[in-house]
Amino acid sequence: PEPEAAWIDFHRFIATAKLQVAQQFKKGLFIDLQGHAHDIQRIEWGSFLSRNELQSPDDQLDRAAFINQTSIKNLVNNNPEQLSLSELIRGELSLGTLTAEKGFAGVPSGQDPYPDDGESYFSGGYNTRRHGSIEQGPIDGVQVECHRNIRFREGLRQTFADRFADVLIQYLQLHYFDGELDASCLFTTLINEQSSSLFSVYPNPARDFLYSEGGSWPDELQLFDPMGRLVHRWEGVQTRQLDLPVLQKGLYTLMVYEKGKLTSRSKVVIGY
Repeated sequence: PEPEAAWIDFHRFIATAKLQVAQQFKKGLFIDLQGHAHDIQRIEWGSFLSRNELQSPDDQLDRAAFINQTSIKNLVNNNPEQLSLSELIRGELSLGTLTAEKGFAGVPSGQDPYPDDGESYFSGGYNTRRHGSIEQGPIDGVQVECHRNIRFREGLRQTFADRFADVLIQYLQLHYFDGELDASCLFTTLINEQSSSLFSVYPNPARDFLYSEGGSWPDELQLFDPMGRLVHRWEGVQTRQLDLPVLQKGLYTLMVYEKGKLTSRSKVVIGY
């Protein structure tokens, strides 16, 4: 009885969140984050297309029969660029391809469009079917099966978490809101990883500048773009205002160093 009650509460929570998202944004994306123990160390992206179905040519995969059985059906029928099913699951702007470009290979993707015969693959499970858009509704669902290295190697797990968060935000902006989503709504649960110095910055989102507060002034600050590239560095600055260079909209990472050691890392939305 106790596990059953927990299971019911779990799905009620998701249903409530889906309702809130649908009311506020008219559409949304449910991610079911799982782990697999298959031999090939790659992420498996499941939207209820089987291994054999994924081996179909794009023009066949884009037929109504496949669209109607996928957990991203609403997205296929309602995306700003009118991308097809095959483009959304293994094209240049698919979750698999975008995540692979950040160093985490997966299937299906542009780099690995389908599992070969004999290869294990999770196409989707109960949670994704229940909360995705197979039956109806504006909330799509994707099952994300992570391999052992991501789950059990602490450093790699943290790196994946950061990069996957960036990919999800990019994916939402591209396919759900055509770049018009107010990014501030995406970060209500992000927690900055602050050191004991309590150094932090605001406003977040930011546009032309950041202000620092708390703690002593660090030796160096580095700003990285969503692709992990260093785009700006502050050294020896003794003012609380940090002027920002001209940057594209996106989620950036601010790294704080004191005496050559990383002491704090914060996610900062810039350009909105």
